[in-house]
Amino acid sequence: RAPATMATTLVVAHGVDVRAACVLSSSSHKRRSTRAGVIQSTFKRDSEVGMTKVTSSIDLPKKTTPTRPAKLAKRCPFPMHKFVAKASPPSGRFLWASRGISSGTGLKPLNIESDWFGEDFGIDAISGREDSSSKITKKQTKWAKEMRVRHALIDSPTDLGCVVWNHTAAPAAEALLPKMCDWLVKRYPTKYVRTLDGGVKLPALNNYKTGPLTTLKGLDALKTCANLVQEDLCFVRETIAGDDDGADVGCDASSGDGRITGDDRNGDTIGEDTDSGVATEDSSRHTTLNPDTVPKHTFEAGVVCFSFDPRQRHGATLAELHAPVPGYEEKMKSAVGKVFANLTTKKPLWRANWALQNNNQVISTALEWHPSNLAIGGVAMRKTFANVSDDDDAFADQHHVGFQDPLSELPKTKREAGHMMHLRVEYETVFRLPGPERAVSRWILFTVKTHLDPISELDDDTKGSLLTAINESDEHELSYKSLGNTTVLGSVVG
Repeated sequence: RAPATMATTLVVAHGVDVRAACVLSSSSHKRRSTRAGVIQSTFKRDSEVGMTKVTSSIDLPKKTTPTRPAKLAKRCPFPMHKFVAKASPPSGRFLWASRGISSGTGLKPLNIESDWFGEDFGIDAISGREDSSSKITKKQTKWAKEMRVRHALIDSPTDLGCVVWNHTAAPAAEALLPKMCDWLVKRYPTKYVRTLDGGVKLPALNNYKTGPLTTLKGLDALKTCANLVQEDLCFVRETIAGDDDGADVGCDASSGDGRITGDDRNGDTIGEDTDSGVATEDSSRHTTLNPDTVPKHTFEAGVVCFSFDPRQRHGATLAELHAPVPGYEEKMKSAVGKVFANLTTKKPLWRANWALQNNNQVISTALEWHPSNLAIGGVAMRKTFANVSDDDDAFADQHHVGFQDPLSELPKTKREAGHMMHLRVEYETVFRLPGPERAVSRWILFTVKTHLDPISELDDDTKGSLLTAINESDEHELSYKSLGNTTVLGSVVG
């Protein structure tokens, strides 16, 4: 991405030099297309360890796009406990792994055996060994705190709005519960303990017990699943166009993976990127979808405590769910639809997205139960109570309310940004439920795990990746990521 007109050292919060000098014109906060000029690079990324000093500088003429290194070692953000053991904030590992560069849908193959649910215990996730360092102790407290919030929301006698339900999801919820319990007991044996009645208990959460799993049906099964993890859980139902009840048209029952297969595929071709393992358009392959049998995917049931208001999206299609995302319609709508249509139980996927926010609250400001929204009278009152001018767009995005808290200050300097601004990363997985019956395998589980850390705690390499991600974003993307305010953006990049 071309940079600038006024040379300045870029800093991502708290005055930490990310070892790159870049030029940003004031207009670059508004339009990516105006970013042009000279980059003076005093450091380059090493394929393994991050930054290595070099002596030369590179002058790029206006409208020239810098050439990225042809070969860089792949970085993996898993397993999480390796990053926690090094006191590295869990949120930063995804930007570090991508080097701040995004492409396509961002979907990658998921190792479901180890990385399905990323519980924030701050421990060696295999052995359960506790670590006494202050950062890891804080993560342990964070897990318990978030879980208590979830239980209070989910089990409230009053409908607070975090649970949405459709009775057709009952078979899926009942199939998911024992699978989740088996996975959690195996992955985190000291945190999830099998009980004599066949259920699971959480010793670190006041010995919460599920009770016998076979007695939990329908909505109760869904709520119990949600009470076990920090992730928000969403059930997406697949239906064939023209079917009143989502019958097994196009389903290969013998495979048990629930996909639309065989002779029902004609039309748009689907291929698979051998590097990423996700569906892509490829004319050399002939796995196709007939327009008359293209499956429809809708959000029908779930428990969402932290990421978005499920009531506003209940019953929405994939396209409607992603309507607020800048560029989704033009860049990703077709690809995402094909990915879901071709998703199998053996090839689950994951992706991560990021934004910045000005407080440490994991509950999104899009939710009525966010503490500040409760205090001011609801989401609609956000800008009224925010200490900003009338023409400030930090709280006024018509498609997305962003993540800025109206009762918390917005930073004006890089030092303020270091402790005020937090990197919010949502780690998402998509997994088709296994089973020989279409009543189960037609359902896709979409999970969202929110990680949140002050940007001052990120290491220099991750801050450099964040800086790259910011420079890669256009005006609409910056606004969506809560960086539409020029003062806030300036304080973050220095």
